[in-house]
Amino acid sequence: LFETPGLYQVTLSDNAWIDVSQDGATTRKPVASTMRPGCPGVSKSVRFQFGTTPILVVVSGAKSDSIKIAVAPAE
Repeated sequence: LFETPGLYQVTLSDNAWIDVSQDGATTRKPVASTMRPGCPGVSKSVRFQFGTTPILVVVSGAKSDSIKIAVAPAE
């Protein structure tokens, strides 16, 4: 649950596809994205505009069985 609506960044530790929904049905379109090949722990970041309701993050296409995800307000 987000206290403040705004721009948030979803960061993955490995390259993968990210889909985000906030209403349980509609995939949110990213505002921006960056790739950092060779950067340990931070491979991909995608920015989304979020409201104050919970989000659902779906990660697919990861090469490894385990991946770290961070969601934080964009700076």
